[in-house]
Amino acid sequence: MAIEPVALDDIDAIPDWVPRALPLPVPCGVHFDAIRLPADLGVLVVDRMARACGPVVVNTYAGFWAVLIAPGSAPHWRVHRTRLLRPGTLLALPPLHAPEGRDIHWAVPPTTGWPDPDEIRHTLTAPMSNTLTTRLGA
Repeated sequence: MAIEPVALDDIDAIPDWVPRALPLPVPCGVHFDAIRLPADLGVLVVDRMARACGPVVVNTYAGFWAVLIAPGSAPHWRVHRTRLLRPGTLLALPPLHAPEGRDIHWAVPPTTGWPDPDEIRHTLTAPMSNTLTTRLGA
């Protein structure tokens, strides 16, 4: 499932922690926490949850995706092949107008609200359907 880009004109308020022009490092634990995933799991979360997965940053150079969640909402996070970034860990965030590209960009922009970490856990641990498994090349 492809996520439709959000037009900047349709956004009521851009969170103040979103860079305005260039990607910038922002510390986790202040405005958001982040769950770091390998690219294949990032695709899975976005495909299965659509915008309900909340904001998702893609870092193609480093080969990971990061799902942003509310600060403190997943203190005991433990899911195979993922990790909760500790408070103070710097995460490079793209500006809102970077919805795609070869560098750091948004798979889902930070205009959707915070996801439920339990829903993300369920999405990552639920069995995949044959259709999704085929699409991911497994």
